[in-house]
Amino acid sequence: MRFFIAYLVFFVLFLLILVIGFKTYHFYKKEKYSFLKFFPSELEIEETFPYWRITLALFSCAGLFFHADFFLLEPSIHVPVTFSYILGILFMISDLLLFPLMILKPASSLKKHIVIASFFLAVQCLSNLSGVFYILRSDTSFVLGIVLFSFVFFAELISLFLKDLLSWSAMKKVETEDGKINYVRGKWNALALREWLFFFALFLTNFLFLLFRFVSEWSGN
Repeated sequence: MRFFIAYLVFFVLFLLILVIGFKTYHFYKKEKYSFLKFFPSELEIEETFPYWRITLALFSCAGLFFHADFFLLEPSIHVPVTFSYILGILFMISDLLLFPLMILKPASSLKKHIVIASFFLAVQCLSNLSGVFYILRSDTSFVLGIVLFSFVFFAELISLFLKDLLSWSAMKKVETEDGKINYVRGKWNALALREWLFFFALFLTNFLFLLFRFVSEWSGN
């Protein structure tokens, strides 16, 4: 039960970040935020800087607590402890990367953002691959988890090698009525979209771990 509560806190804080970000972005920027072309870090607005950072820090800490408790402090007895430790360390690395990823904007900290984003995407891929072996090496049959973890892993891995990722910073040339040329973002941004997809995949796979824990404990009784 406590694992579910810890996950729920982690997830609710993520939703709170989205709500605060969407509302303030629309209020101050006078435009709607789009998952397709804006980065997670662009939800941060100068006017709400303190509240955003505090909520973000709580969000990152909630993830650290959940993953440390779930995989390290009380690992499942139905899975070899080595796999639990590996997953716990990988997820905790992701938790630590969440904070800089959500505050470093490409427009002002491009190199740092690329480095953090690359590590985050790579660690998430490794986490999902480890999730497959985590379930395979358990004494519980959980076909749904194997299928979904494999699907998420291959989807993320393939997305990292698509050509559009190499030109994620390309701008669209637009000519105004008075003949001036402006460069604006297109309808979608390859890197920004991947960051959001990996974010949502993180919560999906975490929920699968919870479901697997429930199934394994229930079948073991």
